[in-house]
Amino acid sequence: IEEHTSKIITIHPKLSNKIMTACFKKSSLHYLLLTLAILLNNASAGFKIGKCADPEVVTNFSLNEYLGQWYEVSRDEYTIFELWAKCVTAKYTLNDDNGNVLVRNNSYYRLTGWVGVNGEATLADPSSGEANLEVAFGGNVPSGDNINYQVIDTDYEKYAIVYGGSEIVWGLACVETVWVLSRTPMLSDEDIDNVKSVIKEKLPKYDYEGLAVFTKQGDDCPYDNQPE
Repeated sequence: IEEHTSKIITIHPKLSNKIMTACFKKSSLHYLLLTLAILLNNASAGFKIGKCADPEVVTNFSLNEYLGQWYEVSRDEYTIFELWAKCVTAKYTLNDDNGNVLVRNNSYYRLTGWVGVNGEATLADPSSGEANLEVAFGGNVPSGDNINYQVIDTDYEKYAIVYGGSEIVWGLACVETVWVLSRTPMLSDEDIDNVKSVIKEKLPKYDYEGLAVFTKQGDDCPYDNQPE
């Protein structure tokens, strides 16, 4: 093997340089991906190496029962767009024009007061009865092709558990978020324990205990003044 390699280098020096350059680039790419993987794996947010989860969602999902006001009980600690937010609410109403769901998310900040954003949601496949939805913001109308809001459990009257996963780095990693919602600003300890059990069952690789932060809700929140 060494003899043949020596002849190739001697006879084809330009070809050898190209091969060495290609190998260097390939090694550099592998090093970059490995470094990124290590950083993501050690991050404090809902990052993981590999594809996003494909959790079992609510079947025979009743969109009409799901509409209305929800209060955020918990979210991932490093959900970027909710840093330092408290009194977080989500209101879902039917869009009579196209049958989609109008979304209004409100968050309260000590310095700025209420901050809100409008969006729209649609079921990915209404005929399936599965609680897979796409939510879009910024005036965009969701098509249902990009599922980013999955209701993995709800009783419609007290709580809901929502999973959102977005693949990054060409599908080599995933950013995961789990929201727990409630019809009231607070959930009982019994309901919280039930929520934890459901998440552990349906998202066994998701570290809810390590990633969840409980949203500040209650008497300090001026709910009556929140924008529509």
